[in-house]
Amino acid sequence: MKIAFIIKQLTLAEPVGIMALSSVLKKAGHRIELFVIKNDDVVERIRNFKPDIVAYSIMTGIHKYYLDYNCSLRKKLKDLKFISVFGGPHATFFPEIINRDGVDAVCRGEGEEAFLDFINRLERNEHYNTLNWWVKKGDQVIKNKQRPLIENLNDLPLIDRELIYQKSTFLKNKKIKSFMGSRGCPFNCTYCFNSAYKELYAGLGQAIRRRSVDNLLTEIKTIKKKYPMEMVWFNEDLFALDNVWLKEYAEKYKKEIGLSFCCSVRLNLLDEEIVSLLKESGCVSVMTAVETANDYMRNNVLNRNMSKEDMERGLKLLKKYGIKIDVGNIIGLPGETLNDMLDTLIFNQKNGVDYALCSIAQPYPGTKLHEYCLKNNYLAKGVDAIPANFHQETVIKQNIPLRYLKNLHHLFAMGVNWPFFSKFIPILIKLPLSPVYKIIYKLNYGYQVKTKIFPFKVNATSIFSWVKNFFNKNE
Repeated sequence: MKIAFIIKQLTLAEPVGIMALSSVLKKAGHRIELFVIKNDDVVERIRNFKPDIVAYSIMTGIHKYYLDYNCSLRKKLKDLKFISVFGGPHATFFPEIINRDGVDAVCRGEGEEAFLDFINRLERNEHYNTLNWWVKKGDQVIKNKQRPLIENLNDLPLIDRELIYQKSTFLKNKKIKSFMGSRGCPFNCTYCFNSAYKELYAGLGQAIRRRSVDNLLTEIKTIKKKYPMEMVWFNEDLFALDNVWLKEYAEKYKKEIGLSFCCSVRLNLLDEEIVSLLKESGCVSVMTAVETANDYMRNNVLNRNMSKEDMERGLKLLKKYGIKIDVGNIIGLPGETLNDMLDTLIFNQKNGVDYALCSIAQPYPGTKLHEYCLKNNYLAKGVDAIPANFHQETVIKQNIPLRYLKNLHHLFAMGVNWPFFSKFIPILIKLPLSPVYKIIYKLNYGYQVKTKIFPFKVNATSIFSWVKNFFNKNE
C-alpha cells in the first residue's frame, strides 16, 4: 500500500515517530512518502502519489490545524479514495477526534506494530478489528483494546532518517544527530503524559524499556558513517537511570564512538559514580529540570518529589565535573505569583545553571495538571485554545497580565546568565516591548545552546541555515 505522511513543517528536530513508523512499513514492502505542507505543492503531489492512507502524527495544541487541514485536503482530492488516520500524543489521549469530519481511524499508543497490523488488515477489509485503533464503520465507531507494549526495542529496525533528510538538507547536514535508547519514565509529574500512558497500558507490559548498549551503538555507528555528525543527543525522557546499563555504555561508547554527547538526567538520582561515568564517556552537557523553586508548587502541584537540597546537590555534582547544564523551568503555574517566578530565576542563577530554558505552563488534557486546574477553577479556556507550543500563551488563569508573563519568559534566561540584568526584570516585563524581547530571547537562546549545550564546530552556511530554521519556528 501507499502511505502519505503529512507534516506542517520540518524544524530543528527530526520527527522520530514518523521515521520509526516509516522504517517498519518500508521493511514490510509498503511505499512511504513524506509531504511537508510549508515546502511542497502538497495537494498536487499527493494527487499524483495516489495514497491509500494519509497519516498525521499530532500533538495537543496543533491538533486543530491538522484536523482542519485534513478536511480541506479531502475536499480538494475528493476524486481520490484514501482513508485519513491520526496518531501521536493527542490521538492517544483524545481518541474522540474520531468523531470529527474526515477522520477515519485513530491509533492510540505505540504505532509500529499497530500501524503495520492495521494496513495488513485493511488489505483484507478487516481493519475495523485492529488493537490500538478506534475505527469508523458507517455510523459506528469500533473501539478496540490496546495491544501489549513492544517488549524488545532491539527488534525494531533503525528509524528511517532518509525520509526526512530528502526533504531537509539542514537536518541531513546538521552536525548533531538525535537518538533514543529507551522508552518510558518511572515518574509521574502532573504536567506530563507518562502517568496517563502507564494507565492506558496497565497490565500490558513494562512501561520502561531500554535498547541494549550494542544495539544503540550500532545505530550511532551507522549514522556516523553515512551522515555528518560531530555530537550525539540522546533525546529521551531519562538517560541516566540504570547504573548497570550505564557502566557498559560508558566503556563501549568511549571506545567505539568517541563523540561528545548530551543526555537527560534527573537531579535527585545523580551521585558521584553516575556523573563520573557520564563525564568519562564523553558527556559535555545535560538536560534536566528544576521547574519551580516553590516547594509546594514543585511537589504538591507538579508531583516532582524533589527537594531544593536534592536539586542543589545534583547541580553541584555536574558543575564539579565540568558538565554544562540546561535546566527546564516552568512559569505561569496555577496560583503562582510573580515573586514565585522570580524566585525560580534566582535559584537557577545562584546554582550556576548554564542555560535556563523557560516554558509557560500548559495543562495538557489527559494530564493530572489539567485535572488539578479543572478542579480548582484555573482554566480560562478550553482544549482547542491550548497553543501549539509553550512559549507564547496559556489557558491557565494568571495572577499577572499575560503580557508580563510572556515578557518574563523571553527575559528569563538572560536574567539567569546576567545577575545584574535580573534586577531590572520586574520593571522591564511591564514595558510594551514584547517584539524586541522575543528577538533578544531567540538570539540569546541560539548563542547559549550552540556554545554551551550543543558545542561543535560549524561553518557560515550551517549557521545561516540554523538561524533561518529557528526563526521559522512557530514560537
